Amino acid sequence: MHGTDLASLRGQLAVVTGAASGIGAAIAESCAMYGMAVLLADVEEEALERTVTSLRRRGATATGRVVDVGDPLQVASLAEEAYASGETVRLLFNNAGVGVVRSFLETTLEDWRWTLEVNLWGVLHGVRAFLPRMLEQRCRARIVNTASAAGLLAPADLSAYAVSKHGVVALSESLQAELAAAASDVRLVVLCPGLVRTNIHQAERNRPRRHHNPDEILDRGDELAEAMEAAMTPEELTRILFAALERGDFLVCSHGETPDQLRARCERLLSGEGPPPPWPDQASGEAD
Repeated sequence: MHGTDLASLRGQLAVVTGAASGIGAAIAESCAMYGMAVLLADVEEEALERTVTSLRRRGATATGRVVDVGDPLQVASLAEEAYASGETVRLLFNNAGVGVVRSFLETTLEDWRWTLEVNLWGVLHGVRAFLPRMLEQRCRARIVNTASAAGLLAPADLSAYAVSKHGVVALSESLQAELAAAASDVRLVVLCPGLVRTNIHQAERNRPRRHHNPDEILDRGDELAEAMEAAMTPEELTRILFAALERGDFLVCSHGETPDQLRARCERLLSGEGPPPPWPDQASGEAD
């Protein structure tokens, strides 16, 4: 294991995307708790300002920047700002994400473009913008990519989301192998949470005009609202994540059922079986 001494992070810089609320805001708060300066990025300017103000009131060194992670130039500019400060970037959290809840046939091309642009390309842009300089620092550093349990499984009605998150897992695993082979001080961590109480089911509020759907296409994200009420909190998830950073884990599954579900999926696939019906009342529907 290649663990992180959390006490050594004091006075260093953490960069967090998708930091205005939810998981990103909780990560930023934890970084500040360990004495790190935090550079927060998000597309939601007002929410970002509130989070930055809250951190500063508690004595943290926090800066907010409006960034669309789907734009490589904006992410490159974020990296320039981070390194212009003269501080060492020890932790990079590529956390920004969106979710579209629709069946495959209901999922539009704009849904696919937007989901992949943020969830996969956003992570890729972050890694490409920061990794070369993190390697030059010659000190232990971590890049934490937020995927999802859907990056290990393949739930129904989440095709675009699952594809994007599988991509994040694959990118992280492949790059981790390269860095480990080079005995690099920079390592990857891939976070695969189950359901967490965030606003991702309301992600439509941040959909850019270039990816708008026709008015008759309805979002089904609100169907998750009730489940969100009973979900793990971002603060609980962040405690799990930072404990994993300290241990040096590569894959972080926040929900205990995910490893068992992954094993079952692998066994089904290796035996040649397809996925089971997603809902119990479909189990009796035999093909003619």
